[in-house]
Amino acid sequence: MTTTLAAVTTTTEAVPEATTTTAAAQTTSTEPAFEPPSSVTLDDGTLAMEPPDTSYRATLHFMMTAELADGTTQEGLTVADGGKIIDDDGTVSQSFIVAPEGLVDLPECIDLAALSPTWINVYDTFYGEDGGDLTGDASLSEVGITSNGVLVDRYEITLDNIDPEESNEYETITDSYVDIARDGGYLVRLVLSGTGYNNTFLVDQSEPRDIVFELDFSEFNTITEFTTPESCQSG
Repeated sequence: MTTTLAAVTTTTEAVPEATTTTAAAQTTSTEPAFEPPSSVTLDDGTLAMEPPDTSYRATLHFMMTAELADGTTQEGLTVADGGKIIDDDGTVSQSFIVAPEGLVDLPECIDLAALSPTWINVYDTFYGEDGGDLTGDASLSEVGITSNGVLVDRYEITLDNIDPEESNEYETITDSYVDIARDGGYLVRLVLSGTGYNNTFLVDQSEPRDIVFELDFSEFNTITEFTTPESCQSG
């Protein structure tokens, strides 16, 4: 009888211990999921600010294609490559070599960072504190995606976001957006795609053209050297 009572007592003492452990697990809490802003203001100067104390690569692809009345195709293209590198000793180097093809009255393979007297950085030059051709609010379209190796939130650009002073350049806008870094809020990728009469590159101005503008920032704090567009590389 004594042995049986001892066994019962041992079992009884173990029950509260298990109950206490379960109760403790139930009180565990997690932080609420991050909710990005539902919109961003495209002509907000903060989007033209580069991430501070950060090296990065910047590339540009800007192309226009027009089908002319005589059945021929006219194309204008410019690409650019460069960015900013901060060495271990704090030395800052910048480069942004532009290689136009089929353009009018523009020199080939120029380093804007070296030659432009008003140069600050790629963000300032190609986005600008007033958003360039962009204005108003862009709505959140995708949450927590990866763009150029960075966690971003994507915001859709529509025809309503084109500055009225530049509206004659665009008839349609499709598949256009900005990717904003989740950590830091800086611009990672800008894409403008549509049709219009932007005549930057082409002589013939009679027909609307397809326009694709892609500005990318990548290799944040991993870039070690600048590269140049392929057409600028000597054989």
